Amino acid sequence: SVFLGFCLAITNSYGYDIDTYSMIYTFLNLIHNGTYIHSRLPGSPVAELGIGALAWLGGSKLTNSFNLILFLSSVTLFPYIFKKNIKLTNYLAFLALCITSPLLLFENTHAMDYSWGLFFFILGSIIYSRTKYNFVSVFLFVLSIGSRFIYSLYIIPIFLFNVKEKSINTLSKRIIFTILTLFFSVLIFTPIWYFNNLSLDLLKTVSGDERAFMQ
Repeated sequence: SVFLGFCLAITNSYGYDIDTYSMIYTFLNLIHNGTYIHSRLPGSPVAELGIGALAWLGGSKLTNSFNLILFLSSVTLFPYIFKKNIKLTNYLAFLALCITSPLLLFENTHAMDYSWGLFFFILGSIIYSRTKYNFVSVFLFVLSIGSRFIYSLYIIPIFLFNVKEKSINTLSKRIIFTILTLFFSVLIFTPIWYFNNLSLDLLKTVSGDERAFMQ
């Protein structure tokens, strides 16, 4: 299944989802015209820059392959959010279900921002819950939100309800983590505000779907 997935990633173009083309358009528009038009509200700056740069450097083959690698890395790491020592048979069964699922595997053979957000979210969750370098997770969570804003809803429960690690067991520390992540997430969206002339009109900017329809 993994081999077939990479074959599809290499032979496909950028896929059938208009959002992929919108993110590439956002990057190209920024490079050529110096203006930012988000691919979706309120923007996905990390994924837009990452996917756009990969498409610029290596076309669909590099972009799709990198996206598939992110997905495979995500499902490989995911169980470690919940348990440090995993029974091998259960772990292999989980991986087999993921990589043989057409919905999960083959949907990730073209570049999408949710794959980027998922990878940073999972890696940040593991570092937050399983290591002593807790504050590194803030950086990864910010990248996750910057890739797909919806992950902000998933990150807050991780901070508020995770009590497995004594070093972050206090409510005050968990609140600090939440505030830091939200603060730096706002910073990562600040350039979008700047490109919209420091105006809240960015919420009225033409989105990727509307732009594609107009074209």
